[in-house]
Amino acid sequence: MIPGKQKVIGSILWSLGGNMFSQLFTWVFTFLIARILSPADYGLVGISGIYMLLASFINDMGIGAAIIQKKDITEEEVETIYSFSLILSLVLAGFTLLIAKPYADFFNEPKIAELLRVYSITFILSSATSIQLNLLTRDMKFKEMAYFEVISRIISILSGYFSAVTGFGVWTLVVQHIVFQAVSFICQFQACRQMPGKISFGRIKKIFPLIKFGLNVMTSKIMFYFYRNIDLFLIGKFIGKDFLGSYSLAGTLADKPFEKLISVLNKVFFPFFSKVKDDKENVKNFFLKKFKLEILLIVPIFAGISLISKDIILVFLGEKWKDAILPLQIISAVGIFRFIDNIASTIAISLGYPSFQRNYILALFIVVGGSMFLLIKKMGINGIYISWLCIYVPMSCLYFYLFLRKIEVPFSSVMMQSMRIVYCLIIMIAVVMGLNFYFQYTTVFTLLVKVLVGIISYFISVFIIDKEGFDEVKDIILHSQSLISGRKL
Repeated sequence: MIPGKQKVIGSILWSLGGNMFSQLFTWVFTFLIARILSPADYGLVGISGIYMLLASFINDMGIGAAIIQKKDITEEEVETIYSFSLILSLVLAGFTLLIAKPYADFFNEPKIAELLRVYSITFILSSATSIQLNLLTRDMKFKEMAYFEVISRIISILSGYFSAVTGFGVWTLVVQHIVFQAVSFICQFQACRQMPGKISFGRIKKIFPLIKFGLNVMTSKIMFYFYRNIDLFLIGKFIGKDFLGSYSLAGTLADKPFEKLISVLNKVFFPFFSKVKDDKENVKNFFLKKFKLEILLIVPIFAGISLISKDIILVFLGEKWKDAILPLQIISAVGIFRFIDNIASTIAISLGYPSFQRNYILALFIVVGGSMFLLIKKMGINGIYISWLCIYVPMSCLYFYLFLRKIEVPFSSVMMQSMRIVYCLIIMIAVVMGLNFYFQYTTVFTLLVKVLVGIISYFISVFIIDKEGFDEVKDIILHSQSLISGRKL
């Protein structure tokens, strides 16, 4: 038996339960807010977000991953890391105040300078929250984290909606982000009560191995940032804020299931793989189980969103967001391969191979990013789409193959785990495409029919073709209460 199986599955259930509730709530109000705001508002925040995301990676420095990955960590080390992080966040906040105007001038959007100056507050909040959150993750206290996620999401999205209806415009999205960070800190601190400590050269020297590991992780994240955000940067610079708003919102909608569901699973599996990384057989077996469960539950979401993108945009957002339809279709389809990347990268880092992922991200930035830069000048937005589909997808498949060799898992084993699910997915795609052809109009009714029939056709196919996979999911659901309460099955 895999050690800690009950705790791992119970952790997944608590985290998934909390995130599913908060995510459904968030999706409803995201659509309501988007109907009030304009694509240009989202474009301005998208351009600001390019800088803020990069700065947030520097702010974290990968120390969160280092705290989780280290087998034994002392109170003194945690206090020193906390103090070090707060100092770094203050430096970043000050730098942001200085860089705000030149950054805004580069994009010819003066409003961005104001947004960045206000956003700078979040560096301090994020740094303080990160330490508490990673300590809770290390201890696998996912029940508490699920509660905090729900509370933070509900309060922040309600504050955002109130701001939108009262005419805050683009500031709605800023208010929502700051409120989320503030509420998250309050909740995490109440649970963890971790305080910063004294800082000195001697103490910093003691945490240098953690900083070194964190820098490796941070380097990978920054490389990932450059390749993952170069499309937003190029669209903002060469096409404009209006289309960037549509493109970035499409990315948000496509990334919601990816970011939330995968982040839950990563929070659970990262500390688990870190603890069993010396047991290669355990790593192999658990990886195969993890991979099958995730592709069974998550890949259909991306495929489904891609198939009904037109319905989603027109029903929930309206005609003014029609430019988001094609980006949503493409980003959702590509999301399947980004999900596979995430599986490989998370396990590689948790097993102590951050350089493996870092080299891949560097290759993506050079090849995919370079192609986007060259093609957008000649082909406009189509150059971005071609780069994702024709260059990124093959590179993703190659990376996953090399990852399997790295952890000594036969490619044939993965194919055996996934082929039956692929057959089920093909059936679902055929059914939904048939409905797309049959319904020549878009309404709430047609959207609901496509969603329900798609879900039913997929799970009936899984039940018939992959009974074993169906039983595994059913077993998790039926025994969730006993797993969470700690009773034996």
